[in-house]
Amino acid sequence: MTTNFSDFIDSVKKGMNARGYISNIQKVKKGNGVPLSGITFYRGTSCVSPIIYLEDFYQMFLEGLPMTEILTKIENIFVEQSELCGNVKEILNFNFVKRKILPCLVRKTGNALLTDEIVSNEWHDLAVTFRIIFQDEKAGDISVLISKRLLEMWSVTENELANIAKDNLKKCQMHFCSLQEKISEMLIFEYIEAEAAANVYPPIYIMTNEASYYGASMILDEENLEQIARLLDGDFYLIPSSIHEMLCVPVNSDLGKDFLEYLLEDVNKTQVLPEEILEWHLYRYHADKKELTYP
Repeated sequence: MTTNFSDFIDSVKKGMNARGYISNIQKVKKGNGVPLSGITFYRGTSCVSPIIYLEDFYQMFLEGLPMTEILTKIENIFVEQSELCGNVKEILNFNFVKRKILPCLVRKTGNALLTDEIVSNEWHDLAVTFRIIFQDEKAGDISVLISKRLLEMWSVTENELANIAKDNLKKCQMHFCSLQEKISEMLIFEYIEAEAAANVYPPIYIMTNEASYYGASMILDEENLEQIARLLDGDFYLIPSSIHEMLCVPVNSDLGKDFLEYLLEDVNKTQVLPEEILEWHLYRYHADKKELTYP
C-alpha cells in the first residue's frame, strides 16, 4: 500500500499512463516560492497540457479515498481544463482577449512567478502582473498569466499592455462593505438588531472586485482609494490580507496600528494560502495628499 507522498505520485503517474495519457511529474514553485508537485499529461494529438497539483489528492488518499476514484477525479479535471483552454487560437487572438486583460497585484519579494519571461511592473514595494481572466460557470475564475512571448505573438508592447489593463480596471466595479455586512450575509444574523450589531464588529471594511478574484488590484486605481477615503471620512490603513482583497480600517478608529499588524500576521499565517500572501506590513492612505505610504 502506498504510504508516502513519493509513492503516491508514482502511483498516480502509472495510473494515468494506464488510462492512455502521456504523463509527467514536475515540481512547480507557485507564487511566493511555494513548491508544489504537479502532473501534466497529453492525450492523442492534443497540444493541451494543463497542470494539476497533487497535494490535495494525497490528503484525500490518506483520508481513505480509493486510488481509482482519485484517478477519475484527476481525469475529470483534465477534461474540463482541456475544454476551457484547448482553443489556443482564442488566446492568440488579441482582439478577443484584450477586454479580459487585467492587472494583478502580487508580492514582489521571493515571488517565483516573477521571472524574466513574465511581464511585470513595480508598484511601491509590490509587483503588478497581467492576466487574461475568464469567468466560467463550471470552473469558476480561470486566468492566463501574460508572458513576453505572448506579447510578441500579439505584436503588443509592454506599455500598450499596461494601458489596456489600466483601462479595463477602471471599468471594474469595486466591491466595498463592512466586515459586519459580510458576516451577516454569510450567517444571516437576523436576531442581532442593527444597533447591537454595530457594537459587535470592529470598524473593518473589505475592498475587492465583484468576483473577489485578484481583487486587491483595485487599489491600483487612484479613484478607488479616493472613494474609500470619502466613505471612511479621512485617512485609513490598508491591510493586505491576500492577493484577492484588502481590509480597510479608519486611522481614527480604536484599533491601533500594533493590533492591525498583529492581525495581518495572524491572517497570513493561519488563513491565507502561502502563494496568495500579498505582504506582511500595513499601508496608509493619506486623504489630503492622495498618497499611499508604508514602512
